[in-house]
Order: sequence, then structure tokens, then C-alpha cells
Amino acid sequence: MIEFTEENHNIVAIERLTDSTIKLFLIKRTDILYSDNYASAGNIEEKIKTDILAYFKKDEANAARDVSRQEIDAAHIIYRYLHSGSCSYLIIPENWLDPENHATLDLALKNLLNNPQHFQPLILNE
Repeated sequence: MIEFTEENHNIVAIERLTDSTIKLFLIKRTDILYSDNYASAGNIEEKIKTDILAYFKKDEANAARDVSRQEIDAAHIIYRYLHSGSCSYLIIPENWLDPENHATLDLALKNLLNNPQHFQPLILNE
């Protein structure tokens, strides 16, 4: 659990609330940076991408700090949620946030959002 926390992941999680609504979570380390509900119909990829780029910023000071007991507990809860089958998620490497790699981010978001069940976790790492 300490390694999971220290890796300071950028995590996008999507949970289906109803047939027409999904809930988006943007998580960094053990912090939920942003969450919102979206109508699952239509093209929401650009809105989610905009949110990702706005909320996931490189934060070297945060990455370098020691892991506290409270963070380990929070990381355990997040890890269990991600692996519970209640959501689909992907981990976004820092380099995907760079403009030259936005095509990779676009493809990963498209794959995540086109998952018809939003129940089978999708992890993309590079």
C-alpha cells in the first residue's frame, strides 16, 4: 500500500450511476481532486479531458513527501474501491499530460468511456 501511495498516480475512475449517468473521479495520490456527474450520452470525452488537464498538474513537492499512516489508510480505501468492480479506471502517466501526448490520452479516454458496462477495470500504463 505504501508503494501504491508513493507512486503518486493520476487516476481517472468512472462509475455508472444510472443507464444515462456516470460519475467521474479524478484522484491524485490519496486526494480526490474532482468529482462530477455526466450524462453518458453524447461526446463527453473533451469535457473530461479538459478536467484531467486542469486538475492533474505535476506537483513534485507532493510526490516527494513521506507517506503518513492516514495516507496509507486512504490509499487502501481507494485501492479497494478501484478493484471492487464498481468502477472502470485508468492510470494516466505524467507524460500523457504533455501536449505532444494528448492523442494517447484521447485514445485511453475513448476506450474507457466506450466500455459498455463501466464495470471491468481498464488500466493503461506506458
